[in-house]
Amino acid sequence: MGAVIGLPASDTIKLVEKNKIISTIERNKVWLAHTPQMFRIKDLLKGYEFCKKNKLLVTDDSQVIESIGIKPLIIESSCKNIKVTNKIDIR
Repeated sequence: MGAVIGLPASDTIKLVEKNKIISTIERNKVWLAHTPQMFRIKDLLKGYEFCKKNKLLVTDDSQVIESIGIKPLIIESSCKNIKVTNKIDIR
């Protein structure tokens, strides 16, 4: 069990390989994940161990949890809850 907050995508999302559009992903199936993300610590540790053992590259804790078969809930967040990843995110 676990949960992630996020927002439904409002932009059109393209799957791209080598600068060429491969396909358009259905917008109604795509959400933008935010933080915080909430998981049981035992599941998170198990997930990180699995990812390490299988040399999986992950971008967030939710992906770690998903790697061991857990499907977290997603709860709608706010567009004011920005994720600071790059310098441009701090305005």
